[in-house]
Amino acid sequence: MIQEALATIQDETIDREAVEEFPTTKQASTFRKAVKVYDVPKNKQKELAKSIIKEGRDSTREVKEAIKEKALEDKKSKALTVRDKKKIEEDMELNNLIELIESTDRLINKSNCLFSDLINKVEELEIIPESFGNINTMSLNMHFKMLLDSIERFESYLSFTVTVKEKNND
Repeated sequence: MIQEALATIQDETIDREAVEEFPTTKQASTFRKAVKVYDVPKNKQKELAKSIIKEGRDSTREVKEAIKEKALEDKKSKALTVRDKKKIEEDMELNNLIELIESTDRLINKSNCLFSDLINKVEELEIIPESFGNINTMSLNMHFKMLLDSIERFESYLSFTVTVKEKNND
């Protein structure tokens, strides 16, 4: 939250009052990023923020879409080329990808913390693997397998390889 506020204050292309119109930091952050992508002039940002809120477009997706619509509308009046439109779309898609990566990173970190808590609790209770038969872990096993499959599919984008050692239940 503090980093977002500082980024807004330090960015001379952003109207701080426009950003402050939004009730949540996520909406404000989305607004700030989108007006930069779509190159919305500083003098039009507050009016745009007010109209977004007035229209009740409060999800981050709706905030982005409203800014995109406004930018395309403004640029069409300035004879926006198909190439320009495509560049704007590509920039927004790249920003969406970056947000998805950041969100995934946060969830992986949270999952790691939860796994650490789980391991500590199992060790604290001195539970041996064989006694897990009494605890329903089928859902955990299934979701963990799905996670590993997803990681394996994403592996070509990582700078390391994930290997899984399968247990022999003989």
